[in-house]
Amino acid sequence: MFPRSRPKRDNQNEEDEDRMASRLNLDLEQDSLSKKSAKDRAVDVFRGVSFTGWLRIIMQYCFVLTRRGQFELAEEVLRHVLVSNAYQARQRQDSIRIALIACAILDQRPTIVVEQARKLITVYQFNNEPQRILIAVLSSGLRPTDAFITSTLQKHLFREMKLADVAVRTPEVLRWNALNKRYAPTATVKGEADDDADDVELGSAAAEKDSKALEIPTKYNPILVAIYGQICIAAKSYQSAICESQSTHLARSF
Repeated sequence: MFPRSRPKRDNQNEEDEDRMASRLNLDLEQDSLSKKSAKDRAVDVFRGVSFTGWLRIIMQYCFVLTRRGQFELAEEVLRHVLVSNAYQARQRQDSIRIALIACAILDQRPTIVVEQARKLITVYQFNNEPQRILIAVLSSGLRPTDAFITSTLQKHLFREMKLADVAVRTPEVLRWNALNKRYAPTATVKGEADDDADDVELGSAAAEKDSKALEIPTKYNPILVAIYGQICIAAKSYQSAICESQSTHLARSF
């Protein structure tokens, strides 16, 4: 009886369905945007003070403890902060390690200085600055010299020296390890891999999964060879020191 009214109702139903579908799409988009913004807004404040401010306070507190002869307590605090989730960023990790090196220098703990310097050398592969820090903090004294000529540090620098040589001679042999953020030869001896694993930071590496691969050096680096030669001289291995000095001269000529 009413042929004209039916198509209007059908059209209205279709329009209502389209409106509901568009509203649902908008709601879903808003939810996804709010979730993304919540992830982007990481918590960086505790009790009204930023994490950077807390780190500065903690390091100053540890400096005061070290000056008062309580280095063990300062070391414990800094090592706890190292594994905190709030301070896994690379810059904050470096600041804590340098603070630990400063406290160890003041309390004359060269073994801890070498340990933290090795961590920096491992993290910043093919970079000369951590090696310069190592030389600067072990510049004089009998106990720093003993820590400088330890076999573990010699093996560590020798591996880094060989790896730098491989990077220049046969870079195709190296492969990028996304977890450790380092280059390593494809055929690595198990013992050397276990020794290097002690210096790898899995927590900070996992926090920076999106970092890009490093650039492989194209020229020989004389600093590693020079440091290894200085270790040989301090250990009274003069023949090896002469060979390393000649290698340094050849590396500079390239």
